[in-house]
Amino acid sequence: MNIDFIQKIAKERYQREHDRKDQINNSLAIPITVVVALIGVAGFFLINIPLKVVFVAPPWVWYVFAVFIISLLWMSYCLIKAVCFFNKVFSGLDYGYIPTPKVVKDYTEALMEYYEKYGEMNNDEIMKVTEDEVQTLLTDRYCDSTEDNATSNNIKAFFLTKTKRSITMALVALSISVLPFIVIHYHGQVKNENIQKVEIIRSK
Repeated sequence: MNIDFIQKIAKERYQREHDRKDQINNSLAIPITVVVALIGVAGFFLINIPLKVVFVAPPWVWYVFAVFIISLLWMSYCLIKAVCFFNKVFSGLDYGYIPTPKVVKDYTEALMEYYEKYGEMNNDEIMKVTEDEVQTLLTDRYCDSTEDNATSNNIKAFFLTKTKRSITMALVALSISVLPFIVIHYHGQVKNENIQKVEIIRSK
């Protein structure tokens, strides 16, 4: 078995998976910003909806208000799903790493000390056996870490995709809720203006 060839492939895949992890993490900034913005918009809608006007409004305003509430609830549901998927992107995922240089150095020294004490070999043979075992260790760690990292990245990418889909649905719900909000808000302004005009006329 060609250890050098296997280690070369494992090194390339190991580095590729860590680069892939960084790319996924770097792509999270925009979805997070959109989620925060949507939460802010939902709060703005709830604070500024003229409920007093709706309660005394004609039936058609109630229908518009129902569309607004349903779309707002839909958007809230999608945002909750997006936040839950975000949490799964970050939590419960383990990544493997190769041993640090100090660990490799200590392992090498321990092997050489063992073979010098118990092995019936000269110095050149000890060096060769030790080097082979260290190379085997590193190859195994590269392979195992690459498998773990690929699995974690696949899970991370899967939930990130679900997050983006939930955000997209939330944006659709937002676009639906904008028009009813404008209609209700405009109706409230007209209602207030009419009340003010009546009060002005009565005061005269």
